[in-house]
Amino acid sequence: MKENNQYPRKKRVILDAALRDMFLNGYDAATIHSVARAMRVNFSEVADYFDSDDFLRISAVHYAAQVWCIQVKNELNLIEDQKEKFSKLVFMFVNGAQNYSHSLRLYVSIWEKLNEKIITDVRVKMLLNKTYNLYQELFYSLFTEWYKADTTYKEKKISSLAWTMVVISDGVFIQQLLNQDKTQIKEIGRIMYEMSLAYIKSEGF
Repeated sequence: MKENNQYPRKKRVILDAALRDMFLNGYDAATIHSVARAMRVNFSEVADYFDSDDFLRISAVHYAAQVWCIQVKNELNLIEDQKEKFSKLVFMFVNGAQNYSHSLRLYVSIWEKLNEKIITDVRVKMLLNKTYNLYQELFYSLFTEWYKADTTYKEKKISSLAWTMVVISDGVFIQQLLNQDKTQIKEIGRIMYEMSLAYIKSEGF
C-alpha cells in the first residue's frame, strides 16, 4: 500500500500487516499477536500503538481509507479537463465496490459486529464514522474546488451530493454480492454521472 506520511513508518508497517491479514483471512484474523508474529517483533511493540485487537483493526481500515483518498487526489491531478475530472471521481466512487471489494467486506463485518454488540470498544464506532466522513470530505472538497462553489450558500446541497456518492458506493457493493455482472458497474457509473450533472446544472453550480 502507498505510504501515508501522516503516520510514523513503524505504525504504517503495523497497519499494512493488519490489512494483509484481514484481506486474506477476514476481519477477525488480524490481532496484535498475529501482526507481531508477521513482523517478527515482540507483542509489546504492536501493543504500544494499539491496546486492543478491535482498535487495531478499525485503525487499519481507517488508514486504508486515507491512502485511497490520497490516491484519488493524485490520479485526478493528472487530468486537466473539469468534466473529465468529475466523471472520473464519480466512477472511482462507484467502482470502489468492484476494485476494493476486499475493503468493503471489512465494513460489512464491522457493521454486523456493532449491530450485534459484539464490539464494545466505543472507539470503533467513532473511527468508523470518521472514516466515512473522509470519503464525504474528499468528494466535497474536490467538488467545491472544481466548481468554485459558494460553500456558505450551498454547503448542505454539496454535502448531500457527497453523501449520496458514499451511500451509492456501499449499495453497489451489496448488489455485487448478489449479482456478479460487471457491466452493471459501468452503467451505474454512467447513470450517476449523468444524474450528478443534471443536479449540478439545476442548482446553478
